Amino acid sequence: MTFACAIAECTNTAKSKKLRGKDLIFHRFPYKNKSLCNVWIAKCKRKEKLNPINAAICCDHFTSSDYERDLENE
Repeated sequence: MTFACAIAECTNTAKSKKLRGKDLIFHRFPYKNKSLCNVWIAKCKRKEKLNPINAAICCDHFTSSDYERDLENE
């Protein structure tokens, strides 16, 4: 599956990764947590309906404080 960022104005896709020269990570929607998923959908500001099961947002829309360290897997 080729990911394209779900944010309305973002043009990043999985293929953009090679063009940027740095890592581009896509985060899947937390669709099992309905309230958090609705927040993510609202942040996308899309006019058309979004299917969170198939959607992802690229790392450009997250700050370092949005991430939790996983010391077990580092």
